[in-house]
Amino acid sequence: MYRELIKFLEIGKLEKGLFRVWVVLALIFYIFFYSVIFNEDIYKNFREASKRNYFCTTNVEFQIENIPLENFVIGEFYEFSKTLKGVRPAKKSSYWDVLGFSNTLGLNILEDYDDFKDKKTCEEFINKPRNDFFGALLIITFFPISVIFFWFFLKKIFLWIYRGFK
Repeated sequence: MYRELIKFLEIGKLEKGLFRVWVVLALIFYIFFYSVIFNEDIYKNFREASKRNYFCTTNVEFQIENIPLENFVIGEFYEFSKTLKGVRPAKKSSYWDVLGFSNTLGLNILEDYDDFKDKKTCEEFINKPRNDFFGALLIITFFPISVIFFWFFLKKIFLWIYRGFK
């Protein structure tokens, strides 16, 4: 299988040497960018949001004024003590900074609650830091690997066109 793949991709000594250089450059890339991403706000927001226990529920449970009962609001679990736990509606001031939002909309974040028309939108809002972090991590992880496959794919297409698909 290994020899067939090398024969198909026509990997010679030059490509093997370039591959070794690429592995070393990819390791440097990984060390640099992983150190950057784990020191940025995107990771801090992810960690902070992971510590919080936010969930989406209808307003029937909390009955917040000025929000229709069928709309969804963000709730959170909290502890009175180590044995006694409860749920409460989460005010914007408790999660807007954690989820990476600022008060650019002119809302009074100390008194207002967010309400959503459907549960999907509410959960997307709560999972924003998680999705942002994992998206960035996925791109950083697969970029060097994808460049190698892209190189072999373009090389094979070029050789097929040059030789006339023999």
